[in-house]
Amino acid sequence: MMEWYVYVLSGAFLLALADVWTKKLLFKEHSLEFLSTRAVTTLVLLLIVAPFAPKLPSWPVLLLIFFVSLTISISLWLEIKALKHLEISVMEPLFNLSPLFLVVFAYFFLGERLSWLQGVGVVCLIIGAYILEGISHKNLLAPLQKLFSSSPMICLLSALVLFSAVSTFEKYLFGHAVAALTYVYFVWVFICLDLIILDAFLYRLKWVRSDLKKYGWLTFLVSFLHLSSITLHLVGVSLAPVSLALPTRRLSTLFATFLGGKLYHEKGLSHRVLACCILLAGVILIII
Repeated sequence: MMEWYVYVLSGAFLLALADVWTKKLLFKEHSLEFLSTRAVTTLVLLLIVAPFAPKLPSWPVLLLIFFVSLTISISLWLEIKALKHLEISVMEPLFNLSPLFLVVFAYFFLGERLSWLQGVGVVCLIIGAYILEGISHKNLLAPLQKLFSSSPMICLLSALVLFSAVSTFEKYLFGHAVAALTYVYFVWVFICLDLIILDAFLYRLKWVRSDLKKYGWLTFLVSFLHLSSITLHLVGVSLAPVSLALPTRRLSTLFATFLGGKLYHEKGLSHRVLACCILLAGVILIII
């Protein structure tokens, strides 16, 4: 049997590919247009594997999963709006800031304390974000001011806060109400329905049919890569401690930063890769 890190690393690489190809689609599509089209292809994949799907949970748990899916759907919309306007080699490293928000939520809602090692990790996250936005000799606060100044950055940071809140609740949910695989399957069914209904309400799905004709194969590929990534990660987590699996999965941000930066000829790639490595170090210190 393969080692856990083969599954997790494979999942991380597939997630990076999904993000890189998502950026390609966003050059041509509106953010919600892309999400609703991807929701259709993802729902098709989920229906194909329905015979092997986990058993339907109780109705109270299913209702909880539905409400979580609403938050995730909003988070995804904010994330994709950010990715459409930001360079991928800037945005991917910033995904590693999510543990910073997770630590805050865990402290207030789960009563978890911050160790000195996690404190060092938080410092690494701040330094990594500072380097990512570019060192300024005239104004030392300029990089951090830049981080909070643009609309796409605000969308991204808002998405990370929401994702962190969801992760905190998921931690409680997995321990008390539902198995992880059951949760993942049904939450993604709800997310797909949420996004399709939202697009139908706002735009009457007017772009989905044409997008499926033009970019259907690529959207289907993104959906397949994303779901495969989640599945491989869950298999890896079942074979290893979460404290090892989660930092390993975060390598997807490094893969996507390098691959996306090279593919789309983005400038300043070397210092962005360095910033991503520092952010990853911060993630590892917080999670272990």
